[in-house]
Amino acid sequence: MEISTRTAALTEWTERLAEPAPAPGGGAAAAVVAAIGAAVAAMADGYGDDHPDTRRFVAARERAWEVADGDARASADLAVVFHAAPEDRDADRTRRILEHAAVSSAAVADVVVELASALEPLAERCPEPVRADVAVAARLLAAGARAGAVNVRVNATASADAGSSAEFVADLRAKEQDAIAAADALDRLAAEVTDTL
Repeated sequence: MEISTRTAALTEWTERLAEPAPAPGGGAAAAVVAAIGAAVAAMADGYGDDHPDTRRFVAARERAWEVADGDARASADLAVVFHAAPEDRDADRTRRILEHAAVSSAAVADVVVELASALEPLAERCPEPVRADVAVAARLLAAGARAGAVNVRVNATASADAGSSAEFVADLRAKEQDAIAAADALDRLAAEVTDTL
């Protein structure tokens, strides 16, 4: 039975996540962490006199929820493929499902990469008591990016092994590196902000 990040209570969703079932899985969890990071950033931006990025953070949160549900569906499709006997797997269908899972994983990373540049200006303009929340948002977004990068890597490797084009795999590898670079920048920002507290 499918569960939605949008409609399920957090306790219900995490109970389902803890079950030994493919959906939701680690990719959906990465997206939820990114959504929470974006929500914390929106909250911090809302405290200031000038909050130009609140809509951007809220939109990223909404996108992350969509990505979490999409990743859960991709994980469920992968499970069907991998539970089939190897001789019963259709190679083309397997490749398409792996590519769909890879694109889903990359979408998790994309949410964070898109927001990373907005956190430093937020740290500079938000009221002093809220600066800790910017560091928290940065750490959460970095965790979402790093977790998403893991799934991008595994799905890029599996897609390559299944016969995906070199261009498709190279694009995934670039997205993995972008996610790691964004996470590094976010972790540096969080450390810098934390040092001022």
